[in-house]
Parts: sequence; structure tokens; C-alpha cells
Amino acid sequence: MKMTEKAGWKKKISRAVLFCLSGAALVMLSFCMTMHTKAGARTVRIGYTGQCGFIEACEEGYEGYGVEYLEKLSEYTGWEYEYVYDTWSGCLDKLESGEIDLLCGVPYTKEWSKRFLYSEIPLGYECTTVYAKADSDIYYEDYRAMEGSRVGMLANNPYSKEFRTFATERGMEISPLYFSTECQILSELRNGNLELGVVGSLHNHSDLKIVDRFDVRAFYCITGQQNIVLMNAFNAAMQRMQLVEPEMEMNLSEKYYGKGKLSSAPMFTREEYEYVENAEPIHVKVMEGTRPLSYERDGSLEGIFVKNLELLEEKSGLEFQIEVCSTPIELEEQMQGMLEEGYLVPRARRMLEKSGLAEGLIASEPLLETQLAYVTHREKVGEKGRDDYTFAVTNEMAYLPEMLFRVSEKFQIQYCSSPEECMEAVLNGDADIAIQDSYVIAYMLQKPKYRDMLVECPGDVLTNEMCLITSADNEMLVQVLNKTIAYISKEDRDEIVAMELFMNPYEQGIEDVLYKYGKAILLIVVILIVAIGIYTWMMRRMINLKVRQKEYEILQKKVQQDELTGAYNRTYFYEKAREMIDSTKESMCIILMDISNFKVVNDLYGMENGDRLLCDMAQNLQNLVEGHEFIVARFNSDHFYLCMRKSDFQEIHFPRRYKTFLRDMDITVTYGVFLVEDQRDMPINLMCDRANLAAHDERWKRVEYIRYYSEDERKRIIQEQEIENDMEKALEEEQFCVYVQPKYDVKEENIVGGEALVRWMHPQKGFISPGVFINIFEKNGFIIRLDYYVWEETCRLIAESKKKGVDIRPISINVSRAHFYGKELKDKLEELTAKYGLKPENLELEITETICAEDPDIVYRRIRELQEAGFKVAMDDFGSGYSSLNMLKEMPLDIIKMDLKFLDGGENIEKSRNILRTLISLAQGMNLFVIVEGVETKEQMEFLKGIGNCHIQGYYFSRPVDYKIYEEMLIRERMERTNGENYGGQ
Repeated sequence: MKMTEKAGWKKKISRAVLFCLSGAALVMLSFCMTMHTKAGARTVRIGYTGQCGFIEACEEGYEGYGVEYLEKLSEYTGWEYEYVYDTWSGCLDKLESGEIDLLCGVPYTKEWSKRFLYSEIPLGYECTTVYAKADSDIYYEDYRAMEGSRVGMLANNPYSKEFRTFATERGMEISPLYFSTECQILSELRNGNLELGVVGSLHNHSDLKIVDRFDVRAFYCITGQQNIVLMNAFNAAMQRMQLVEPEMEMNLSEKYYGKGKLSSAPMFTREEYEYVENAEPIHVKVMEGTRPLSYERDGSLEGIFVKNLELLEEKSGLEFQIEVCSTPIELEEQMQGMLEEGYLVPRARRMLEKSGLAEGLIASEPLLETQLAYVTHREKVGEKGRDDYTFAVTNEMAYLPEMLFRVSEKFQIQYCSSPEECMEAVLNGDADIAIQDSYVIAYMLQKPKYRDMLVECPGDVLTNEMCLITSADNEMLVQVLNKTIAYISKEDRDEIVAMELFMNPYEQGIEDVLYKYGKAILLIVVILIVAIGIYTWMMRRMINLKVRQKEYEILQKKVQQDELTGAYNRTYFYEKAREMIDSTKESMCIILMDISNFKVVNDLYGMENGDRLLCDMAQNLQNLVEGHEFIVARFNSDHFYLCMRKSDFQEIHFPRRYKTFLRDMDITVTYGVFLVEDQRDMPINLMCDRANLAAHDERWKRVEYIRYYSEDERKRIIQEQEIENDMEKALEEEQFCVYVQPKYDVKEENIVGGEALVRWMHPQKGFISPGVFINIFEKNGFIIRLDYYVWEETCRLIAESKKKGVDIRPISINVSRAHFYGKELKDKLEELTAKYGLKPENLELEITETICAEDPDIVYRRIRELQEAGFKVAMDDFGSGYSSLNMLKEMPLDIIKMDLKFLDGGENIEKSRNILRTLISLAQGMNLFVIVEGVETKEQMEFLKGIGNCHIQGYYFSRPVDYKIYEEMLIRERMERTNGENYGGQ
């Protein structure tokens, strides 16, 4: 026997030595490979499109699922990365041409597999996801409501193709709109310009609503066909990484996409939503007295299970009426009757698995999951060799014996009516171990009597999942409950547990106090009796002084401090800032820190957490500038102001993001800075206003989070605001007027038409240039109403001229890009021509080439509709931006307008003229009429006359003039022509 043991020990020692040597060899090999890899490091260019959470630019560089995956891979390859941004199509083209090396997050398609090399192992998985706005009337799998929707998709993207196939198979008519990036799709969806957006599932868009998900597929990394060596190295590194870290993809997915909500609400179908809307209050029975799971305090129900029910109520939209049963026995006795009345009753899943569900009942998915804990007497800790334990359990844990039988058949079960009775059984020696919910055990072990004598002990890990059972007639209710339970995040559940365990600890009663401090209390009582006499006469003497001191302190705080954060208030900040500025000759500055989207914090976490966040931010700000001379104040809401030296401000790094107790949300801020310098006499409130202007300049918010005030910015903002303030009144009072710039035939030099141009004659400010107000109106949407006004005014003026017998010519009107996204453009123009008795040929429609470049499918379709109605369409400023011969070939146009300025060749004037001559000839060969703008000199006019067969427009003949002058020009020209004919006849 001893020889066998020695041989065994030798064998074990040999194995251990061999294992250590193998480990050392692996470490050395890995070190050598790493050193070799670093020595041969290369830079790999990675294409990215700014996909949410995958590869995104940030202050520190780049972050996201794909970034972390590639960085981990570089530990095996030694590669360094250069990230190249472009659209999805642009990245594919650059990959094929060799401008980039790798593109990550690409699903497999047969078409792309012929163009590119795919990695052997996928980087992860995602599915086609269809989003709608949170308040949309489209619900989950609501295909009838999706009919006719405008759907944002990525061009040349498998998920877009999958959705189009999906829609075709179901006979759905949709209007696909294609975009370059997913961010554009989601932005248009949020702005209401789309009804649906089709993207991959690697997103957390909790402000939108998921209405469909399908087609789970893997996504890979791809490279060009010429990069086979690079892809082989990539595949080899991925295989090694999979062996070492097989859970890499799962961990990254959980880190970047597994937290928070993917959607603004559970994925209810229309039927489920209507059920929730019409549902009567639902009665739920819970057990009282199982703290911290469910208990009554101050007349209201509290506890982890109760809070989970309230969260279920909030997320589902159902209304629960929670009622209590005092004991488990009472709950069992009343259960059958309650279920027949439609009640929801909690039940342990293990109990349901043991006894099964009675006929006519159904159960939900687990609402709450906990573990069972084991408690024994301190004196019995460490006992070995026993298998005849007596376990104390409550009556509703009748499923436990079957599990305990797996360990031993000698145990005994003692059933108790409450968790406290189980603990008492162990304390008194009637049972060896108490088994109870871990949360209940954690709470009860805070009781001094139990804490001193009882202790948790190890045991089998058993989960205790609580489901809700009800009548089978409530199948729709259970469907809604299950979807809502799946929607509630683990973070929400954990927050409930943390709040209950840490915010509502065990409340000691008189019995606990006497148990713990009995002897000390007796001594204290004696001391107190002696001390009361001394204390009484001292208090009478001191009380008046303390009251006065307290009143003074309270008054000082009210005068100086913000009640919530403890920072200075507005009035005291003005006073102290003035003192600081006047007391030094150094450059000073006023800084505003504004918390971005603070309203979202209040909406998501409540006012109480919003107030707590403000207190934290005030403290963070004071910690940041500690060690410098400064003052901090909160004026209102989330606006904090500082006054400090300019040199100190430039020395401190003011971060854009702050970490707070809101773990799942970084707090982003912007800063506005007003440099005092030579404006020391300016009132402090005006300095604060200027810092505020700098912080809220929308043009710079996304580029700079620290923005310095400038006077030009103030003037520009004031001017824009004045224009927006006056625009409605200007339209009502007809301050906008129509001017016309005539167009001339190049050979005959007679008027062939004109272009309607808007002018603003302000009663106080006089003439306002279109260059000042047009961009503002395009940005705020007022351009649509202004265009309608100009169109109607133009039609009215033409009609009046026609009634006077004036020989009218076609007048072109400008059509902004906003009109092409609606369906009423053609109807509006036909309505106006009909109203004023005009024909479509009396109007020409001018559009800019930028409109055609952005959404060609939509624009081309609208142009064809207008042409079919009889309107002629002209492209303005051809050649000034994006136009190409391909656009000229594809776009359905009647007229193109060229500006001489875009061919201003300087010294190469002859080359410029040859280009213009060729373009005019080419356009005429395509049956497109040409109008040349910007003709200002006789030399230019003579050159164009030599080309022939085109119209010209410019200052050489006429500036834009009031319509009456234009009408007089037409009349005068006709009279001259008539006189000429008469003269010739004589």
C-alpha cells in the first residue's frame, strides 16, 4: 500500500514538472513571436462609416466593437491601424482600388465574394432591424401599416436588399430612399422625413421603436482580391485569438450593445398594444412579511418583488392593483378562487416544475431570479462526515426535498410558516440548516441576534425564479407580460435590488437594541439622570445664542448660496465676480458650463436623480479648479458659471465628458467663454450673457465643446434672430416683392423671357439682400412658404399683363430642394396656373444641380411628373459644383443655364471659351436649350453671338428690375418692333 502511494506521488511530481516546463516553453515562444511581430509591424488602413458603436471617432482616437476587436488582433499581428472615413459605397470602392486594406462588419453576399476576400471566421452576428419613431402608428410585424411607407436604406447593402425582398414577398408597396450612412437614415427618421429605417442590429437606439427583426447573419472582415497575403495573416491571427479567447465576440457584444434598451418600448404587435390600451386594472396577489421581497411600510407595499411589478407595469402600460396575503397558507387557500377571477399570482418555477400547472392555467417567464442561501449555527461550522442534516424551510419550498435527495436520503425537513421561524429553528438547535431566499437571508442576518449566532454556509447553487400564473383565458396578457419581461434590462433589475438592499437596511427594534446594548443602556440611564440637571441650566443659558447664530447662518446661505448645490447663487456671483475683476490687472474670464440634454436625465431617472446629478457636477467643477482662485455659481437648471484668471483657465483641462453615478450614461457638457480683457467695466450679467451665447452657438457645438465669444458671432446671431422675428410679418404685409431679370435672344437681342427673383423691402431696414435671408429660410423651412408666395405673385403679375394685352414671355421661377420631398409640387403649380388662367409654358422651373446630386431617384421622378404636365425644367448654375456629363445624360431636363464666371480661366481665356463653346454644342446636340448667365460686357456678348442659338442673361442688357419696369420693357420693345415694321412697309 505504501509503495503504491509513493509511485503515485512520483507520477504526480513528474506530471507537474512536465506541465511547468511546457508552460515556460509556451511563454518563451509567445514572447519571441510577439517580438518578431513588433519588429515587422505594418500600418493597415481600415475603412469605416461611423456605424454606431462599431467604429467611431472620439476625443482619444477611435472606439467601438470593431476598434477593440482589431486592437486585440494586433497583439497577434503587430499591426498598427489607420482609420479612413467614407460612405458605405465609398469604402467598397476604396477597398477594391487598394486605397484601404480592410473593411469590417460586412455581411456575406455572393456578389461581394467575387469582388472581395472574406475572413474565414466571422467577427459577430447581427440581423436586419426595422426602426420607426417611438410615437409611430406602426407596431411590431404590422405589415399592413407599413404599406406605402418611406423607408430609409443604405445603397448596395444586404440588409436593404433583404428588406426589399421581404416586402415583395408580402406584397408590400414601399418607397425606398437611399442614403450614404446609417446616421443619415436615423436622423431623417427622427425628423419625420421617413416612416421606417432599415439598418443592422448593432445599435442602441432607445429613442426609436423596433417594428421588425429578421434574417440573422454573420458579419466578416473583407479585403481586396489583391490582398490575399494580408487576409491569410488576418485569418491565422483570428484562429489563434479564438483558441485563447473564445468568448471575445460575446463579451464585446455585451459591452457595446448588450446594455440599455434597443428600442423605446417592448416589441408589441398592434393587437397587443390595443389590448394594453383597453385592459382593465389587473389584480396581483403577493405575500406580505418576506422582507426585502415584499412587505408593507407606512401603509404602502415595498420590496424587490413589488418594485419589479411596478417596473413591469411602467414598461408594459398595464395597470396593476397589488394586494397582500398575510401568510403562504392564506395564499394557497385563496389561490384557486383568485385565479378564476383573473388574478395574477406569483409562483416559484421550481414548484411549477415539480407539481405542474393545473389545467386551465398558464405561467409567464420569470419576473425575478434569485438564489437560495444556507444558514447554520456558528458552532456547527466545519462539521464533517454528516449527511443527516435537518433543514428548516418554508411551506412554499416543497420542491426542495427532491433536490436534497440527490445528496443524501438521511436528511429531514422541518416546514416553517415564515423565514424568521426557520432562523429561530436553527438558533434553538431544532434544525441544522435553514434554506431561504438569499435576499431574505442577507436582510435577516443584519438582526443582532442572528448576526452574532448564525452564519451563511456553502451549499448547492439553486436559483429561485418567480413567475406569474393566471387563467389560460388570459393568454394575450401573458404574451404582453413575457415581451415586457424580456424588454426589462438586467441593469434595471439590479438597480431595484441595490436600492432596496442599500437604501432600506434592517430597521432595529426595541428588542434588538436591548439585546445588543442592555448593560450599556442601564449605565447610560444613570449617567443621563445625573447629566440632565447640568444640561438643563446650560441649555437655558446657551439656547438664545444658538438660535441667533443659526438664524444668521441660514440667512447667509439664502443670501449667498444655491440651495440645491451649495454653489453661489446668481446675485452673490455678480458681486464676487466684480470684486475679483476689479482687484487684479490680469486677464479674467467668465465661463458657462452647460450640461447637454439634461432634460433627458430628468425624464429617464427622475427629478431626484437629476438634482443629485447637479450636486455632483457642482462638486466635480470645484474639484477641477481646486488650487486656483475662482468662484462657482449655479444660476438656473443646469447652467454653472465660473469666474477665474484666463491663465488658470488655459492651464486646466476642462473635459467634455464626466463620469457620475449614472453608470450607463456619460454626462456631456459644453463651455462658453467670455474673455474680459479690455471690457472690465461691462456689467457682469452682460458678460454672463455673452458666455451663454458662445456656449449655445449651434454651428460650432458638434465641432468645439469649448467656444470663445466673439462680437461678430453676437451680431450674426442677433441679425438671424431679427430676420426670423420679422419673416412672418413680412410675408403677411407683402414686404417681399418680385423682381424680374430679362433674358435675351443672342442674335436678335430681344426679350425672350425673364427670371423671377425675390427682394425684401423692409419698412425700417430698407432693402435686405437675398444672400442674407435665403440661407436662413432654407434652414428653418420658411423657404417653402416664401416660394409659394413668389410663385403666386409671379402668376398674378403675368395674368395682369396678359389682360392688358402685353405680349408676355415665359418667366422662370426657382424651386427649392424642400419641394422635391413632398408630393404636392405638381399639384400646387397646376393649381396656380389654373387659378390665374395661365398655361404651363408660361412658367419655367429652375432647380440647382445640388438637388439632383443628393437624391436623384426622387428628383428625376418629380421632374418627369412636371414635364408630363407641360412645364419646362432648367438646371441652374450647371458646372458650378457636382454636374457631370453622366448627370447631363441621365437627368430629364429641357434647359441648362451656365454662368460665364465658372469658366473664368484668367490667362487661359481661350481655353475657357473653347470649353464653353463645346458644352453649348453638346447640349444643343442633346436637344437641350442653353441660357448663359453673367453676361456683363460687349466682348462676352459678341463671343456668344458667334456661337449662336442661345439665350443670354446678365447686367450687359439689364439688372433685375421691378415687374412694372419689365412690363414696360416688353411694351416698348413691341412698339419699336411695330414701328420698325411700319417704317419698312412705308
